[in-house]
Amino acid sequence: MKRSSIKLLAKVSLAGVVLAVSVSTVQARSKFSTSYQYYSVSGSSAASIHRNTHVPTGFFSSERSYANITTTPKVVATLSPGKKYCRFNRLSLGAHFTIRLPKLAKGAGGNRNLRRKFATFVKFAKRHELTHRSIWIKCFSRSERKIRALRMKSCRSLDQAGAKIIERELAICERNNDRFDKVESRRVVRQAFVRAAIKQTKKTQTRSISKRRITRSRTRTNFN
Repeated sequence: MKRSSIKLLAKVSLAGVVLAVSVSTVQARSKFSTSYQYYSVSGSSAASIHRNTHVPTGFFSSERSYANITTTPKVVATLSPGKKYCRFNRLSLGAHFTIRLPKLAKGAGGNRNLRRKFATFVKFAKRHELTHRSIWIKCFSRSERKIRALRMKSCRSLDQAGAKIIERELAICERNNDRFDKVESRRVVRQAFVRAAIKQTKKTQTRSISKRRITRSRTRTNFN
């Protein structure tokens, strides 16, 4: 599984971000929301289905990924200057998450046992992406708490300090997500569907190598 990079305007002022936020975002009941998209997977064997199980290129990069998540921040921030210091009068750091998962095409999947293995694998992929979502939510929530605690004489300085906090926290979250991916990379190969696909692929490769050896042997004999 591969995580998409977060869609955030880095190194911009929080007060400036609010100008780019739609009214619907300001009125949103929840700071965090999630939607799902599915891409179609064809195939009749574990190997062929596995070969076709990757998010279509064009979403993020050419790297193969079973599933991914896009994080689109929803930021509302207004500054309130005072006699002694400036503070954020209104601050809300949220995000919308889009999770993309595989789904068997109509008529694909082979036998019932294979379809069951694939369904279990999709659940694993979904849990994986939801964990990434949890990491990002913690990141935004922690950033908001730290920004709320800021007090500065200059609103400009306060604005810049808040943007730096977000930038720093996002970098931490990126590292946390990378560490999580490394752990999960060892778990994904233990999934029944992936094991079946790898086993089937190795058998096919072994047969292909054997056939080539036989062909070469016959060719040499014919030349003798």
